Amino acid sequence: MEEALGYLQSSVAVDVKESDKWFSFLPTSAANSTCNNARFIFFPGGHVDARAYAPPLHRLAASGCETFLIKPPLNFAILDVDIAAEVIKQYPLGTRSLIGGV
Repeated sequence: MEEALGYLQSSVAVDVKESDKWFSFLPTSAANSTCNNARFIFFPGGHVDARAYAPPLHRLAASGCETFLIKPPLNFAILDVDIAAEVIKQYPLGTRSLIGGV
């Protein structure tokens, strides 16, 4: 877990911010983006600390994709089903939203 926590820090390629309900991993440059103006919203698995998913999501953002890591209440996504809509409302720049999780 300690290694994963390092990916919750901003880097030259990715600006990381934490809110009450999610982490945002925003690319600092849109150059060479592989996402075609889409954002990725990720829901962690049940009973899994969301921060464990920071490394791959940080790397995805570094490739140019706006990426969001949801921090669901009690680590259960079902307890806040509207949270993806909140992300989309707050970050309206992408034309598409891809939602996934484990």
